[in-house]
Amino acid sequence: MLSPKYIYPLLPAKYCFPWFRIAGNGLSNCLFVAARAFVRSQKENLEFIEPAWLNFSIGPYLRHQSDKRHYGNLFIPYNCNCGWKKLYLLAFHRRRIEVDSGLKNYFADILTDAPMVRSYLEKIIRPQLLARVDAFDFFDAVAVHVRLGDYPAERRVPTSWYLDTMEQMRIAVPGKKLRFLLFSDGKDDELAPFLKENDVERVFFGNALADIVAISRCRFLIGSDSTFSGWGAYLGQVPCCFFRKHYGRILANQKREWVFPEKPDFSFLNGATVS
Repeated sequence: MLSPKYIYPLLPAKYCFPWFRIAGNGLSNCLFVAARAFVRSQKENLEFIEPAWLNFSIGPYLRHQSDKRHYGNLFIPYNCNCGWKKLYLLAFHRRRIEVDSGLKNYFADILTDAPMVRSYLEKIIRPQLLARVDAFDFFDAVAVHVRLGDYPAERRVPTSWYLDTMEQMRIAVPGKKLRFLLFSDGKDDELAPFLKENDVERVFFGNALADIVAISRCRFLIGSDSTFSGWGAYLGQVPCCFFRKHYGRILANQKREWVFPEKPDFSFLNGATVS
């Protein structure tokens, strides 16, 4: 049997074709497959074949979400194994292609490879998509990610936990003016308890990927039980806390992530600020 020469990240979807997907998973779940395959391509000397990022799903339209989750305009190809060449490889060289798919062990598979994954994404993200992120001042910014839109009530993190954690952080660093950046797919009326706070600013940088990168540039993350939160923390190795987290460890330094009822250590916020 021929040893594999290529690796192809098959992104999760109900129907997956070489150039697009139908009813595909969200960006965060797709990133696990693409990142894992890329890391393996570097470590195992395999040629990386471009995944099918473009996705068509009706859900974001039914929920009237601002981000329709198509993802096709977010990336440029990493190499020449795309387009018609990709179709040729998949059609005639399948025996030499190893397919990587599924969420598997979430971040555990790439836990110590954040610099490599970040470098990969920096090469493929369309630069114009990060223009607003690059121009934004993240000085003393704390990300708060509240997942609502497509989560049933039992999966949502209690609003009271977010607000209590924010208050604990304010108390821990008296005299320091923190800025809480609220990332959410919820509506303003659902987020009213947050938006009435003077130090909370709701932000959206144009698409899910830009928001993930923005979270990665914050000083701390108060996250939801969503891999979207996880990716923001992972890429920037951002200290983080969660009410619950179904996807295991995120950071190479486990001492910088906490899950309730653990008490986060906010003392480092009194040190030098990195913007």
